[in-house]
Amino acid sequence: MNKFMSIIPKFMFFIFCIFILSGCIRSCMDNNERIPFYEPCIYMVDADGSNLTKVMDIGATYALFVPNRPKILYRSGTSLYTASFDGTDIELITDTLEVKSEYPSISIDGSKVVFVSDDDLYIVNIDGSEMVRLTNTKDIIERQPFISTDNIEMIYTKRITTLKEKESYNICRKKLNNGIIDTFVTSGAYLGWPSYSPDGVTIYYTRGGSNEGLYSMNKDGSNTIKLVSEISAGYPISISLNKLIYIYYPNIYIMNNDGSEIQELGKGYEPHIAPFNDSKIVYSNNGFYDGDIYIMNNDGTEKRKIANYGYNARFSNDGIQIVFPGQYQINKSYKNYITN
Repeated sequence: MNKFMSIIPKFMFFIFCIFILSGCIRSCMDNNERIPFYEPCIYMVDADGSNLTKVMDIGATYALFVPNRPKILYRSGTSLYTASFDGTDIELITDTLEVKSEYPSISIDGSKVVFVSDDDLYIVNIDGSEMVRLTNTKDIIERQPFISTDNIEMIYTKRITTLKEKESYNICRKKLNNGIIDTFVTSGAYLGWPSYSPDGVTIYYTRGGSNEGLYSMNKDGSNTIKLVSEISAGYPISISLNKLIYIYYPNIYIMNNDGSEIQELGKGYEPHIAPFNDSKIVYSNNGFYDGDIYIMNNDGTEKRKIANYGYNARFSNDGIQIVFPGQYQINKSYKNYITN
């Protein structure tokens, strides 16, 4: 009997806990505040924030507009695909190759794509045909390709890592139709994000170490100029005909392409400016997948959120539309935590 009486307090406490928890759950249900569930997707939206449209239900690392075609290019899993703006006509263009997560380069006419697989560079037509391996090197990591505006050559970074030699970085140029490689810049410290200006006249790149900064040089590698010293060299840069934006963590900066009139625009991640329309900047307020997408004028005014739960937003070349991977809520009978 005494043993039975000693069990009663524990049993009553267990019943009490269930009662309390059931009340909390019912309260959450009554207040329509269950935790929402999301699915990945790709969105498109006009540059003014209107017409937010879900293109397709798929998880993607990034999505880019294909110039001169009503298509997007995106990475899902470890492959590159194209699709129409309505999410149809999906095509795998990289066969069985595992594509690295960094951005590929699409030619300005939209006909070709250069991408990274297994630390080497490949080029393929936008329809997936005529794939060619551009580099085949051991102990060398090639990254960050950028096709020239005349579609004749590309620039990229090369990192050499061997057991016998100290690690070194190069910025290289290579014709798309031959094996000759020119080296522009060599450094024992980080070199990154080589990019052509939209008019094809200038090359920009970032540099780490004691000479950290953002640099420009002529297309032939001459006349190197240090434009700015305070920069987070590992973050991408974005260039239009007249403006250049970069990160000096945690803030976004904009300046003229010659390095003049530098202006801080505030905190942000993954900023992008359209190559041929630099009136607005799109960016995320968080460097992870749960950030929100914002736009602002190129002077930092009129900042506003255009979508929740998006990342890696990119303009079309003309600056009219924006595409980005995001998420949408699938249990909409509960409290809606996102805009759509």
